[in-house]
Amino acid sequence: MRKEYDFSKGKRGAVIAAAGKTRITIMLDDDAIQYFGDLAEAQGTGYQTMINAALRSAMHPLGQEDFQRDLLESVKQMRSGQAARLTQVETPAAEEVSLRLPIEVIERWKATGPGWQQRMSELLSKTAP
Repeated sequence: MRKEYDFSKGKRGAVIAAAGKTRITIMLDDDAIQYFGDLAEAQGTGYQTMINAALRSAMHPLGQEDFQRDLLESVKQMRSGQAARLTQVETPAAEEVSLRLPIEVIERWKATGPGWQQRMSELLSKTAP
């Protein structure tokens, strides 16, 4: 072993980037970190994996009530030592179409956040003759 090492050209973080992953910095509440840390420990996995699973389940086109029920069921499964299984939502067959809409309408829909196309589709389905 050397007495000194030169880290002046060293890079912080993983030597090899994980495929399909992006490193970000995010501020989370302490109790949220503790919650997911406890779940992860009970499951035998990492807390970041648990947070990622919760975020992925939020991406499903479930309603808020269904999402909360799904997440609570996953937590119960993890606490009992089972692998968490999030609800798989089958999306209905869709056809890509070209439609001219006012820019303001599209901007308002986009401003509602990720999943805006799905929400627009659901609203159109409910109001279709």
